[in-house]
Amino acid sequence: MKKHFKAEVEGKVQGVGFRKATLNRARTLDLVGIVKNLDNGNVYVEASGEGKNIEELINFLQKGPALAAVTSVRSEELDQFTHPRTRFEITY
Repeated sequence: MKKHFKAEVEGKVQGVGFRKATLNRARTLDLVGIVKNLDNGNVYVEASGEGKNIEELINFLQKGPALAAVTSVRSEELDQFTHPRTRFEITY
């Protein structure tokens, strides 16, 4: 079953390769969506795909890449995908 979600990741998540690592993981999981830095120092993720793959991405966001120090992930399931894409992308 296809699911849609958004998340905001807090901690040391900018300048550590978080967006690129999220992009790579999401593409491996056949998800579509976006990842971007926020002005408040957090990272925003929105993705759509198979439920089990969404769960795997959310689990990845809890840790991030090696140089990241995630302190919090607030995620929410969406009724529909608000940033339609045909693949997963880094946006600015």
